[in-house]
Amino acid sequence: MIKSLDRLTVRLDGNYLSDNELESLKSYCIEYNLRVETYTLLRQQTDSLKEEVFSMMRPHYDQLTEKRIKCCEYDMDCVLRYIALAILFDNESIFYDQLITWLQTILRAYNVSQLSTLEYSRLKMIVTNRFTHPQAVLINNYLDFCIQAFSQSA
Repeated sequence: MIKSLDRLTVRLDGNYLSDNELESLKSYCIEYNLRVETYTLLRQQTDSLKEEVFSMMRPHYDQLTEKRIKCCEYDMDCVLRYIALAILFDNESIFYDQLITWLQTILRAYNVSQLSTLEYSRLKMIVTNRFTHPQAVLINNYLDFCIQAFSQSA
């Protein structure tokens, strides 16, 4: 939304917003508090979310070294940070374009796409239980995309 606003201000010299542009801006303003709250909670709870996921996943990590598990934790930290930013700025491309393609390649190279699909499915379950319904919907839209992308990489 921030980039969209920047483009609009440059393009609007002497013009008004179109109905679609105005509706998009109105929608963002209505959802602004929800987006800020969700961003703040994700930022505050990232570590505890990861701890819960990885404690649930420990039995599935037989084939992974401790170093690779740390990499998985780092990857999840990145995913949660990018989800939070995408939600805050209402900009899906922050998430999809800048993270997912790269992460799919990494997971495929380490042959952990299937395991990652399970991790992010567990994370989605935790988010659904821990966050309010509107917050969980915002977050889970991105987690669903992760799960789908990682399962296609497997």
